[in-house]
Amino acid sequence: MSMDPIISLQVGERHFTTLKSTLAEGSTFFRALLAEEWQGSRSPDGSYFIDADPDLFVYSLRYLRRGVFPLFYNATYGFDFALYHALQEEALYFRIENLYNWIKDQKYAQAVQIQYTLDKIKGEGVSAIDHFTALDGTSDRSYHPAWGTEKVYQCPRSIFVHMGNPNACGRACDKARGDEGDTYIDREILRTLIITKKTVFSGVSSSDHSSGAPY
Repeated sequence: MSMDPIISLQVGERHFTTLKSTLAEGSTFFRALLAEEWQGSRSPDGSYFIDADPDLFVYSLRYLRRGVFPLFYNATYGFDFALYHALQEEALYFRIENLYNWIKDQKYAQAVQIQYTLDKIKGEGVSAIDHFTALDGTSDRSYHPAWGTEKVYQCPRSIFVHMGNPNACGRACDKARGDEGDTYIDREILRTLIITKKTVFSGVSSSDHSSGAPY
């Protein structure tokens, strides 16, 4: 049983070490490069020189090793489309078909879901901060207060504890009201809309990252 050869790559100014099977199984570019008839393309130190961006190659090699697609997402700015575009071009060059198609079809958008919850509270005496539990690292919350008016029942005898509650009034209040209907006044009220945003990560693994040419 032959051992899986260790391959040394110089990509730009950086060196990478991996197994031959890691490169050949997922990339037809490396499958051809590592074929016997191309062994003369090695550098004197035995490594293969690849004229590419080493910072981008990190993501290509990570995918070839584990079949896990890259997730370039920031909760503040969203997806890094520029980085995805650059990596798509690298995947095309190295003929990593699954990675290329995954980025081209924007499958990364399925890996992140944004869930919004809306709540409303009212009243100056309500503390929006105390009204809700603490958030974990996947959630964010914003508060949007606004002043408005609402109709409030006025007791005909101006009893404070009856204000806003007609059921609190008794016979004495009914007598004071006479034949007139219930009276309502406009009262300023603070309403606050609370928006909770939760980021849900669903995973980006690939069960099979064997590759053909992305053409």
